[in-house]
Amino acid sequence: MLLCRSNAMHPLSLCILIPALGVPSLSAQAVSPSLENEAVDFVWNNRPAMDRDSVTRDFVRKDVQAALQARGFYPWGKTAPWEIYRNNVLPYAFTDETRSDWRTALEAKYRPIVAECKTAREAVLRIAANMTRDTGVFYSAERRKPNMSPSEALQEQKVSCTGQSTLLAAALRSVGIPSRLVGITLWSHIMGNHTWTEAWFDGQWHMIEFNEKEFNTPWVMENIGMLDTSSFEHKLIATSWEKKDTLFFPMIWKARYAPALGGLHFPEGSRFVPGVDVSERYVKLARDWYEKAGLSKEQQRLFIDSRIAPSPMAKRAPLYVILTRENGEILEEGYTPDNEADMRAFLRFSLPRIGKYKLIVKEKKDADPIATLDVQPTDTAVQLIYISPEMLRQQS
Repeated sequence: MLLCRSNAMHPLSLCILIPALGVPSLSAQAVSPSLENEAVDFVWNNRPAMDRDSVTRDFVRKDVQAALQARGFYPWGKTAPWEIYRNNVLPYAFTDETRSDWRTALEAKYRPIVAECKTAREAVLRIAANMTRDTGVFYSAERRKPNMSPSEALQEQKVSCTGQSTLLAAALRSVGIPSRLVGITLWSHIMGNHTWTEAWFDGQWHMIEFNEKEFNTPWVMENIGMLDTSSFEHKLIATSWEKKDTLFFPMIWKARYAPALGGLHFPEGSRFVPGVDVSERYVKLARDWYEKAGLSKEQQRLFIDSRIAPSPMAKRAPLYVILTRENGEILEEGYTPDNEADMRAFLRFSLPRIGKYKLIVKEKKDADPIATLDVQPTDTAVQLIYISPEMLRQQS
């Protein structure tokens, strides 16, 4: 049951989840006073400035007690190192969402769902696979705001990918599984950002999403393979509670477009959620995913499109493209997508990782070439090439 009321703990509306009757609490789990005090100090001392005058120490203590009791109750609770558990289970929030008391009720809801699970891996999949069925929450462009709290998501139902990821991560934390958000500011091939959830088990972090029955969502892996993560807007950043350096999690809903600063800009007041750069790990993960999908390590996926820019509004004109070796040997050929194709559609070639190659561009298969472009393999799983009018003019 969901109870919403005003509360001095936070200036915004506070939604409190009331556990279902008949579900025993975790209070029987003994917690060392010294450990509890250490845990409370950690959460309290690392709380963001937005919570300094609204979140009380008593609220933090009660929330931490529930998190520590879950660590002792669930069979996987103590399999994660304390540093991982402390930073990714104890905190009461993820980004700048409205603060609310979600932990106790989510634990009561998901305890019977994971009751037969022996490992954290089983529990993660059991929870993630049926999020909409179990909560009624679903993705919608009509959501009221992008950064809903778990309580708001359960009440309003319609959420963004960030709202989905926050609710899933909260559900995992409620049963003692370390979890956090990972986000990207901009994809390289289409406009838009994305946020997903990570869960810690078996000694490492694993990507999992709302309603997914397996880890490493295929379309996300495919998109990651296209990234050049040298620029911040294309980096993959995970959330953290403890701040260790200047890196911050990109809350895209706080960003502003500033041409003078080179594009998207995050104002100073939007940089308070500590970040962890996980780009390198995901690039390797994407490369392994492509290999399992049929692309060997000796080949790179070449995605080709004829578009002015990676924007949904950019016009497409199909071109016939031939991939050849330097000696003229044809490896693959075909048409780029037309203007009615899905934005994720590309002309896809497999590019050997050794050697130099050329792309011969024609307006039609039987026409004369209008451009010849040099192409070389890169270190990423996927290389994305836009054949723009400007590029063709330079070749003429």
